[in-house]
Amino acid sequence: MITNIGPAVHMDTQPASLAHLKKQEQVQQAVQEEKESTASGSSLPPNVDEYIPGEEPVSTGLYRQGTDENGNPKIIFDAPDEGEKAVDEGEKAAGAPEKEEAQKCTVNTDKVDAEIKKLKKEKASIEKQLAKAGNDPIQQRKLYRELQQIEGELKMKDNDSYRKQHAEYTQG
Repeated sequence: MITNIGPAVHMDTQPASLAHLKKQEQVQQAVQEEKESTASGSSLPPNVDEYIPGEEPVSTGLYRQGTDENGNPKIIFDAPDEGEKAVDEGEKAAGAPEKEEAQKCTVNTDKVDAEIKKLKKEKASIEKQLAKAGNDPIQQRKLYRELQQIEGELKMKDNDSYRKQHAEYTQG
């Protein structure tokens, strides 16, 4: 049994492979022509960006991160050299004293402390009266409200920020 299937298949694929070969030849010719044109120098060189190093920027007194002697991170201020000289010359010309004397400032919180002490005594007094009120519910409510009011004032006044705000500052 001889069949003709093989040559028929071969004939169908033959024209497709010939077309493929022709395309490859055309591509190779185009690549070769391009190589020849670049070799002869007729085309322009490709545009490429290029880094050109500039001058070192002058310090204008900036902060930078560094490390201290233990290797911990630290912020370092780079003061400008020229700026410092100009400021020094300006101060000397204006006749300003070279060193200012330290001013002494005293803080007095005696009034605030006395006020807080008075509130604490009132609180203790009301707590004693509340314990003695016994079975009188009206008196207990009245004393309990007063106690809550005094505790609120103590909470507001018995802290550092209140002492700082209401302290007396004197220079001398």
